[in-house]
Amino acid sequence: MNKKLIYTLTEAIVPTAPFLSKMERISITREVSEYIALRINSLIFLMRIPLKILILFLAFSHLLVTLRTFSQSSISQRRKHTERIAKWHALHMNDLMKLMKALMLIAYYDNPIVRKGIGYVDDFSKLD
Repeated sequence: MNKKLIYTLTEAIVPTAPFLSKMERISITREVSEYIALRINSLIFLMRIPLKILILFLAFSHLLVTLRTFSQSSISQRRKHTERIAKWHALHMNDLMKLMKALMLIAYYDNPIVRKGIGYVDDFSKLD
């Protein structure tokens, strides 16, 4: 699977956090996209193939609509396109997008910088 395509999809899906510097955002997005590539390849066949098809479908459908590759488009254009596909019920694209988003957001919110930025406390005794 094309790492650049997964990276640009990750950019489109993970939230924009105002507490992250540009370098932190790039680093975290890279970590999340690498996690996604590993997770997709480690899934069972019946889940791996549909997710790969989803990623390719996103890329090719975006190319048909905008005449630009997914990677060349702005983040806002990619977000609009992923939201459009997430609402498309044919071929269960909406369910596949939910799975993809869930995997990405798990990795994103597992990052210590993000957890600290949103005020997550690992030690609940500090809440008193």
